[in-house]
Amino acid sequence: MKVELDKPLSDPWVDTEPGIRELSLDQRPFDTLLGAGKDGTLCTLLEGFEIAGTTAYARSLLIGQHFARATDVRFRSAELGLTHLERWTEHSPFAFPITELAKGAPEKSYRLEIAYRGKKLLDIAVPSTGCRIEVWSGTDVTYHVYQSVTIKHAPFVYVEPSTPQSFSWYREFFLNLTRLFSFLVGCRLYRTKTVCFAPPNGEEVEPSHVEVYDQMRIAAILEEPHPIKMPLPFSLVQNSADRVFEGWFSTAKELAAVHQLLLETLPPCDLGLESVLIRLAQALEVFYRRSVKGTYVTQEEYQEYYKNLVEAFPEKMPDDLKYRLRNHLKFGNEYSLNSLVKHLIRSLDKVAQDALCIEDPAEFALRVARTGNTLTHHTPADGPVASTATEYYEMNKQLRALLYGVLAQSLGFNGAVLRQCVDRARAYT
Repeated sequence: MKVELDKPLSDPWVDTEPGIRELSLDQRPFDTLLGAGKDGTLCTLLEGFEIAGTTAYARSLLIGQHFARATDVRFRSAELGLTHLERWTEHSPFAFPITELAKGAPEKSYRLEIAYRGKKLLDIAVPSTGCRIEVWSGTDVTYHVYQSVTIKHAPFVYVEPSTPQSFSWYREFFLNLTRLFSFLVGCRLYRTKTVCFAPPNGEEVEPSHVEVYDQMRIAAILEEPHPIKMPLPFSLVQNSADRVFEGWFSTAKELAAVHQLLLETLPPCDLGLESVLIRLAQALEVFYRRSVKGTYVTQEEYQEYYKNLVEAFPEKMPDDLKYRLRNHLKFGNEYSLNSLVKHLIRSLDKVAQDALCIEDPAEFALRVARTGNTLTHHTPADGPVASTATEYYEMNKQLRALLYGVLAQSLGFNGAVLRQCVDRARAYT
């Protein structure tokens, strides 16, 4: 994150009180940097990388409060707004439709009494993170001075850990939560508003709060996918939400690379078709090797083979090549991309396999491996590979649907729901 300062920091800062030392120019990276916006709003930059002239680079910006030390940044709960969440929930907060005023009616004051309802759609316990998640349907009111009052549907997610947590905990949680909802919706979601609430201080009745500055891509809002196109809409998730959220967060660290690689291929996506294929193939490899962990032989058997192979290296072989081959052979017992794609296809329920529309899993897996090797090593493959845009596009859709299938199956979905998830992931993303 880049933040422009009013003026460059020229003089080293000094100790302001025991235990607190403010930033000096030779202290980079910095933990916190305190400042204020042009309207006087207090701001705190966290985990800064560097300061160059009037530009500061940092990981996060908190608006509304100063935190002298990074260890002081602890919150008891948070609220998040996410793009596309309204479409996913399909809940309106209004108790009745609002009739438009008749055209040509004389100008006069109107009194509108609009009844609306805030409804808790989900209340989920996530034991692996020690927190509770609520999804609410409600409204957001924006007042424009001398202009208008805007009321819009604004579902949000409320997060409350069992004990106050550091901001780094929340940042990781926000990332995993956004990845999860992106997976459910079938396109990339972005945070529109993030507010963190600090524990009450002394006689304070209401907890203080700060807003986290989120750099949101406006393009993400322009395309609103219909729930019929979502791989896992609210109607399919609500009855098993505890299992789904716990399954996702309990493996979030182990499968972080899988979730991120999938996220990068979801719309809006500006990657080329070849780049999408490589990412999806990598995601399937990581998923298989961290979740399934299949091998050609047992580890004990392979250790014996490995030892014999390494000892058989010619003595005149260059040391760099020996080092390269030893490291390569360490992972030689793990399935190749060709083998693991076949295994993952066959691991799905029969109805989900049919939804992939892959006639011959062995031929498809071999074609994926050949294409991936050709793109990676830039050498001709021994056999047919994807070469046209249409071939890449179709293969990418099937790879993405396969990845959706194995992830959804690992979260406990099966039968008709799994088939629908795979079918939608192939048809619409």
